[in-house]
Amino acid sequence: MISVNYIQNDNILLKMEEMYQESEDFFQDHMSELDYLSEKVSTATMFSESVDVYEESVKDAITSIGKKIIEIVDRCIKFIQEKIGQFTHYIWTLKDEEKVLRQWEKKRPDIASQVRTTVKEDKIKLNNFRDLSSFYREIDATLNEIDKMDAKSARARLDKAGKVLNKSADVIIKVGAVASAAVAMNKFKEKFFKETFIESGSDDKTVFISFKNVLEFMSKNGKKDNELSQMQEASKKMGDKLKKASKDSMLVKESTELSPETMKKIRNRESVLTILTTEYEKVTNAVITKRIKGNMTMFGIANKMKNQFKGVEI
Repeated sequence: MISVNYIQNDNILLKMEEMYQESEDFFQDHMSELDYLSEKVSTATMFSESVDVYEESVKDAITSIGKKIIEIVDRCIKFIQEKIGQFTHYIWTLKDEEKVLRQWEKKRPDIASQVRTTVKEDKIKLNNFRDLSSFYREIDATLNEIDKMDAKSARARLDKAGKVLNKSADVIIKVGAVASAAVAMNKFKEKFFKETFIESGSDDKTVFISFKNVLEFMSKNGKKDNELSQMQEASKKMGDKLKKASKDSMLVKESTELSPETMKKIRNRESVLTILTTEYEKVTNAVITKRIKGNMTMFGIANKMKNQFKGVEI
């Protein structure tokens, strides 16, 4: 059985950051190569020398960048597919959580009304499909203007979109704020608090997840997160557009003669594409991974609640 801790392991976040940094380093090296070739072409043009000697090097640099973009997109799609697959497998291994909790709600409302646990709000504060789609629209708009855009403008545009994305994140279910660490609890509640699933993490405020909250979540989401499926489909479409733009760049080079002006255009286009691709992977992986972790937090709490009722007379 795939455990919650396996999918929620912070090593996943570390791996994502390492992938992002590796991509940034790769692109920086190849953009430096294009800068160097741009200078050589400019110098050769100034002295009326042939630039043919640089043709192959420019082609190699663009091809390397293009292949890397395709690799990153494919890697992102595979990563998402694997994580959603693990999540799907996990929730299908859970049996009758909602059914058992409904029985307790009906037969022992005195206990059900008191059961709750705490969780860091950021663990269940997630983006939805609309939020991710808005971010992708900014990538799409930049692609449509790629020949007019420079790297600085593209970066600023995506940074702004990223801030909006983070700000729009909302809790997956309405929960109660923790008013005080001192909460009156009977013996059952005290036992539950000590043994139940407690999340910790960022400095975001802590909230209560009640029995009612869990049932509401289970009723709404069941065994499938439709928004997660929509996110996966949208990320695939956006990735395909990035791959197409990369292939188009290689074709543009094939039909273009080298000059200082064309080198500037090539350099700008490749720079924008590398920014769009690295941010696409970073944001996509982060949003979808966090959503999966948020869902698993709730399913994990449901499972723990069900197990806590074992041995308690109904």
